[in-house]
Amino acid sequence: MTTQQLTIKQPSIELATDTLIYATGIYKSFTLHNQGGIKLPVLNNASLEVKAGECVALTGESGSGKSTLMKSLYGNYGVDCGEIWLKHNDNWLDLVKLRPHQVIEVRQQTVGYVSQFLRVIPRVSALDVASEPLLELGTSIDTAYQKIKQLFSLLNLPERLWQLSPTTFSGGEKQRVNIARALAVGYPIFLLDEPTSALDAKNRQVVVELLTEKKQQGCALIGIFHDREVRDKLCTQELMFEAN
Repeated sequence: MTTQQLTIKQPSIELATDTLIYATGIYKSFTLHNQGGIKLPVLNNASLEVKAGECVALTGESGSGKSTLMKSLYGNYGVDCGEIWLKHNDNWLDLVKLRPHQVIEVRQQTVGYVSQFLRVIPRVSALDVASEPLLELGTSIDTAYQKIKQLFSLLNLPERLWQLSPTTFSGGEKQRVNIARALAVGYPIFLLDEPTSALDAKNRQVVVELLTEKKQQGCALIGIFHDREVRDKLCTQELMFEAN
């Protein structure tokens, strides 16, 4: 079954035409098998709606469920209950009902994820790591390299590092590779998990400007931003979480 065949159903409520992601009634718990099967509830009826050009900050104490919701919106976590509707190729899809290969298709085209950490492969250059999502979409290697090089330059990543594996890069250098990897693709939805946590003030500002440009282009952004200054500059609304 393709993602096209899953577009028969629609969200149960009528959404604005510019809504790109809508999650409702999300419940998620974890079973602690090494502690007698105790269930640990994390998300209790979480909901959000994000429109084109909006940026929602997930705020609250550590352990309140912010990262769990982010990973659920990306399909890394299955949820116990609820719906996660995404606008994918102008059609609505409920991420909760997708099979793994369909989730991969959605990630390739619709949802970009910028985590705090870069998955590093020895002997694979930073240029190739960042170009991978573009190449998977069929972009020519020359075009992909050109786009990544432009982003690396904007992000002040030294050119001497481009052909090296990021295994020995600093945290800030790895984070800039990760940001370039995501921003190079024209995703309509971005999930941002502390995208500036390892950056200095100069490069934080560059990232804020790049993400602001994405908002102006009509992208929907959802993120965890512990840096209040970054949050204030980017976010149009907050979704507060309380620890269970």
